[in-house]
Amino acid sequence: EPIVEEDFSFGKLTDEIVERGKRGRWKYFELRGGSHLLSGARVSSSYLLHTLDLANEPEKIFRTFRKGTKSAIKKAEREDIEIRISGSEDFIMAFYELNCITRKSHGLPPQPRGFFRAIHRQVLKNDLGIVILASYRGENIAGGVFFNFGEKAIYKYGASKREYQDLRATNLIVWKAINYF
Repeated sequence: EPIVEEDFSFGKLTDEIVERGKRGRWKYFELRGGSHLLSGARVSSSYLLHTLDLANEPEKIFRTFRKGTKSAIKKAEREDIEIRISGSEDFIMAFYELNCITRKSHGLPPQPRGFFRAIHRQVLKNDLGIVILASYRGENIAGGVFFNFGEKAIYKYGASKREYQDLRATNLIVWKAINYF
């Protein structure tokens, strides 16, 4: 739930958000929690969740992919995308740099550097996750942060440089994560 002062006018805030959205031609804005603060707001309980059973051999999993996904992975391999995996602070900070670029291209502020340092300290350092970086000709072009708890792994964050998207590095990152876990 949003943390607000007792006398806070949530309606005034949402009116301002709606006005900005109209000027910016937004299709929607999302607020998680606090539905009781918004009279007349449409509440959605739907979301997308993709799960993949990793019990099978990676080759068997690969065969279940759509043709376009298989092609994207093979293309990234042909382009000599280098994949590196680590839980080190250097890797999460390299991901942070990619994340800043991605968030800027989406018109969003990045999470603070300390947020990713805390992920390193609380998750990665305790062997509960990894960072996968993809580089091309020595430059980091994409990255993914994965958490794992028990028998489950979660693709938590992804980032990439738009000018390299045609190399399909993100597809290769996810494929390497499937093989890793």
